[in-house]
Amino acid sequence: MTFDEMISSAPRRPGVYRMFDRTGKLLYVGKAKDLSKRLRQYVDPEKLEYHKILMHRQIARVEWTVVETEPAALILEQHLIKTERPKYNIILKDGKMYPFLALTGGETPRLYRFRGPITRKKDVYGPFPFISDLDDTIKLVQKICRIRTCADSVMNSRKRPCILYQIGLCSAPCRIKAARGSAAESVRLARRILSGRIGRVVADLTKKMRAASDARDFEAAAKFLGQIQALQSTAKTAMIKKTEGGKK
Repeated sequence: MTFDEMISSAPRRPGVYRMFDRTGKLLYVGKAKDLSKRLRQYVDPEKLEYHKILMHRQIARVEWTVVETEPAALILEQHLIKTERPKYNIILKDGKMYPFLALTGGETPRLYRFRGPITRKKDVYGPFPFISDLDDTIKLVQKICRIRTCADSVMNSRKRPCILYQIGLCSAPCRIKAARGSAAESVRLARRILSGRIGRVVADLTKKMRAASDARDFEAAAKFLGQIQALQSTAKTAMIKKTEGGKK
């Protein structure tokens, strides 16, 4: 069903609309003085804010509730946002925004949290209503992919690798040139993890571990085993959610 078909029967009345993905997950709640007119604005997604363009690609169902007045629609909208926490209602009452996770590319990729406008200059995942979920996700990717989290200015001023390198959470591209050569593979793996393809990643790592063991490269086999264990334990609590789009 096209988006046009989804909203074809929307009335010219005040109300609240709700957008869902194909799994039934609530993506967005909005209010309107005229439901039909407001929903027609979503027909051409390229005219929307960027985070709504990303959302539009996931919409599988649209529902609405008609109310008597526009103020009533506002009250219902705020109630639903507060109780249902839709993924793309990212602006909070205090004017802040839910944090996102960003992943950059290049020879020195970086993984970091941010708030603010979404651009196409990085892969973007989220938003994350709970900071603990975002932190768990970052830690998981650090354990598996060893992608740096420090700012460019910090990395460029390093004279030696930091503590994160010593405990195996960063490849230290600041000082170790070999880390830059494997950056593309680390980013590919991180994207797969952040896209929620945990089972597939574990299966691939298991094959590599067995191949390394058969070749008697026990150091490499141990590394793959550690990655598998980190995925299996941490992924149970990490909230991994991808915002589709971003620079690939």
